[in-house]
Amino acid sequence: MLADITVLLQRSARGDKNAREQLYAVVYPELMRIARIRLSASGTITLDAPGLLHEACLRFVDRDDVTFSNRRIFFAYASSVMRNVIVDCARARLAEKRGSVRWRSESSDWFMAWADQYESTLSTWK
Repeated sequence: MLADITVLLQRSARGDKNAREQLYAVVYPELMRIARIRLSASGTITLDAPGLLHEACLRFVDRDDVTFSNRRIFFAYASSVMRNVIVDCARARLAEKRGSVRWRSESSDWFMAWADQYESTLSTWK
């Protein structure tokens, strides 16, 4: 089964949508396990494992500039993206504590406020 992941990654990289769907079904349990591990090491955070996994997937699923030659690279990259999501959430929470972002109840407004805060934080680090 693990060798199948590498084949599915390669087929998916070539644009095979069927392979991509099969890949999601095969790797989802392992990605969920990685998300739980990442969250257990992160302390108090408002994300749960499915939320972390889905946010990470939004960040790396349809990227054309990233290709995965094997399952090890794929899982390492996914774990790294999950770590980045946790760090970004912690930064946003600290910014909220300082009063630099006003959060609204609608999810789209929350996301836009978070994205603006994230971009401004990144610009100060350059």
